[in-house]
Amino acid sequence: MNTDDHEAAWSAYLEHQDVFAAVLRATGPWQINDGVDLVHDFLVERLPQALVSYDPQRGPIRPWLYTVFIRYAKRRLSEQVALRERLLSLESVGEVVTGQLDQGETLTAEQRQRVQDALRQLPDDLRAILLTYFGNGPEAGSIRTLARQFKWSRHRAGQTVLVALATLAAQLEEQGILTDEEFAVCRAHFVHGETWEEVAVRLRKTQHQIRTLLKRALHKFGIAREERLDASIHQVIGSHKTR
Repeated sequence: MNTDDHEAAWSAYLEHQDVFAAVLRATGPWQINDGVDLVHDFLVERLPQALVSYDPQRGPIRPWLYTVFIRYAKRRLSEQVALRERLLSLESVGEVVTGQLDQGETLTAEQRQRVQDALRQLPDDLRAILLTYFGNGPEAGSIRTLARQFKWSRHRAGQTVLVALATLAAQLEEQGILTDEEFAVCRAHFVHGETWEEVAVRLRKTQHQIRTLLKRALHKFGIAREERLDASIHQVIGSHKTR
């Protein structure tokens, strides 16, 4: 796929936003952020490729677009069901976290409880992938295996681990490897659910600068994750300063 394919997908969305809204209503209710993420992922992952094979002679684009998007949305819903089942098959949060946090570091009972409480507050997909990646099962420490387990691309699996770490760090108020501004952006976006525009206004920066700060934060968590594959969640997000 090239840039033109993605531009065509974006144009289709702008011209037929009511079709996307209709699918969200038919398959929802979706949380606002979940609905936005669903549309974004569809525009990036599925629609550019689908448009290449679309034949206008076989019918108008609106019903075709509705069919393609609702199939994608239903697949995502089935993935969420699989995630919930995967969570139920994991060991309890307390057992997984306690076992991992005691590897190579000493935490107080209060610190362990804080991490456990923060994990429980994460969305299902973020919690599942952290417990799996830092757990003791066959998927632990392998992005490739995680992607296969959760039926995601490797890029999505890797990014989900990083977003989960950033969200958990923000919930725990542990700045650790992040600068003040990077931590502020993670906390505002992942914990408080602020839009890019809201974060930019409050921090007196452009939206491009805000997105850049977030990319830098996720990059740092990526480095920490790769350097500490056998470490606990807390070691990766904790007070290890970047080089």
